[in-house]
Amino acid sequence: MGGEFAARVIDPAVGKRGFATSELLASWDTIVGARNGAFTQPEKLTFARGQSGGGVLTIRVDGPRAIFLQHEAGQLIARINTFLGFS
Repeated sequence: MGGEFAARVIDPAVGKRGFATSELLASWDTIVGARNGAFTQPEKLTFARGQSGGGVLTIRVDGPRAIFLQHEAGQLIARINTFLGFS
C-alpha cells in the first residue's frame, strides 16, 4: 500500500517534468548501473506531440564524467529503452 500511495503522490509531480512514471527515477541506478547512477540523473523525457515512441531522455551528468557516459551511450540507450518497453 505504501508504494501505491507514493506513486499517487510522486507521479503527478514527475509527470510535469516530462516523466511518464516515477519508476524511471526510482530504478535509475539499476538501469544505468551504480557507477553511472552515482553521477547521473534523468532530467526530462519528451516525445513528439501525439507520439509514444522516439522520445528524447535528457540526462544530467557531472561535467567531467560526461565523456565516460558518452563512451557507454549505446549500451545505456539499450538498457533505458528496454526498461521503458521500447526496442
